[in-house]
Amino acid sequence: MTSQYTPATYNDKCNDLNVTRFRARVVFGTAAIASFNGKGLTLVRDDVGEYTLTFPKSYRVIKNASQMWYRPAGADLTLRIVDKSTFSTAGVLSLTTAVNAGTATEPTSGDELYFEFDVTDDAFYDDNEV
Repeated sequence: MTSQYTPATYNDKCNDLNVTRFRARVVFGTAAIASFNGKGLTLVRDDVGEYTLTFPKSYRVIKNASQMWYRPAGADLTLRIVDKSTFSTAGVLSLTTAVNAGTATEPTSGDELYFEFDVTDDAFYDDNEV
């Protein structure tokens, strides 16, 4: 059975009018990003468990966000948005990979993160922001 997931796409069709979907796949190395597939996106490691995600342009609203990890060993991690103050002006998010207690944690070499953001410029969604 072949996978239906295409990680390196953006401007995907979405059920909602005027919503753009960005998908990405990150493979982590030792204290580094080993590979990143996310068409239109840039991901930079800033510090232990801290990253900057840049979109190709600014958007008004993050309508939806989801994530899935492939992590053969270690405590569960989550990807958190810790700062979105420049998202609507510069298209930039500050992200943290963290354990459930909230402590920024470096993913293990070989860990994979799949994430998706639905974003829009439509004022209709202003009250439905993530």
